[in-house]
Amino acid sequence: MPQIHQLIHNRTFSTVLLVLALLGVLFFGLRPKDYDFTNRVALIKGGHGLQFEKYGLAYTQPFDERTRQHLAKVEGFSVTLDFQLQPRPNDGFSLVLCLNNGDDDEQLIIGQWRTHIIAMNGDDYAHKRKVPRISFDMAGLNLSRTVLTLTSGKNGTRIYANGGLIKEKAGLTLKMPTRKKTRLILGNSPYGRHSWRGALYGLGFYGGVLSANGIDSLILYDFDKIEDGMVKDRSGNGVHLLIPQSASPIKKKILAVPWHDFGADSGFFWDLVLNFLGFVPLGFLLTTVLTQSASLSLQKGVLITILTCFFLSLCIEVAQAWMPSRSSSMLDLVMNTFGAGVGAGLVRLRRS
Repeated sequence: MPQIHQLIHNRTFSTVLLVLALLGVLFFGLRPKDYDFTNRVALIKGGHGLQFEKYGLAYTQPFDERTRQHLAKVEGFSVTLDFQLQPRPNDGFSLVLCLNNGDDDEQLIIGQWRTHIIAMNGDDYAHKRKVPRISFDMAGLNLSRTVLTLTSGKNGTRIYANGGLIKEKAGLTLKMPTRKKTRLILGNSPYGRHSWRGALYGLGFYGGVLSANGIDSLILYDFDKIEDGMVKDRSGNGVHLLIPQSASPIKKKILAVPWHDFGADSGFFWDLVLNFLGFVPLGFLLTTVLTQSASLSLQKGVLITILTCFFLSLCIEVAQAWMPSRSSSMLDLVMNTFGAGVGAGLVRLRRS
């Protein structure tokens, strides 16, 4: 023990440990984990369709004024989706499609949780806020290729599978967002964190319910080929689907708060512990090195340490907003700073 104390009091040794601790924090804070930034969307070999893998993403440009006015005028809408789920779907919530205008509370989504297909307005993926939705379990269809039709209007919302009605909610009317910046996103959320795995063979948006007369196609894709990095819209409205080489998020969520979809599971608490413990050594070593200078008091060293670690964590959290496999969290920033403060406090305790 005396030898360890002597080493800590050695400024060179403490500085080396500080650099190693800093490199460790940067490595674990900025590594993209299993994400290689390649957009995992491709044509299905030997047939028409798009295959979406983890971190896949396809989207349109924001709808033009003419298209948005058209959407605003129609009474109700219909969506047809020819698709097939992966045999082993993700445990988390994934988005098959999303109409987003920048306001997540207004977005229209068709998503998947395990073998359930869910349609709703908003981003209440964990159903903590009890936002109205309609859903059904695909397990009864053996997860085979399915033509799903969703209709919603003043008489409620219905889901058909291969032509047969399988779910109905008379009191639920879904809305299509029509404000500026509205765009269609397939296979993911705008933030790139709800990737879906499966195959799309066809997709159509229509004005009005499909049982009505004179229904208009608003968007129509058959996914037969990719030309110049896009899938052409067959409806004639020019809402072409872009498939970029990189799956960079369309929107950045920086320092997200956990209130909406808080989940007190083991993974959540383990993440809290890691964010706290990861900054304790950094706070301890930075305070030690700073206060080894005779001109700096322990109180000032602690204050500088906490502020430095706060801004370091802030930079890491902002950078994570550009990584679909990471999330920028206010709670992580708090736990990092708290851990650094505890580490700095240990120096004060050791010297008391």
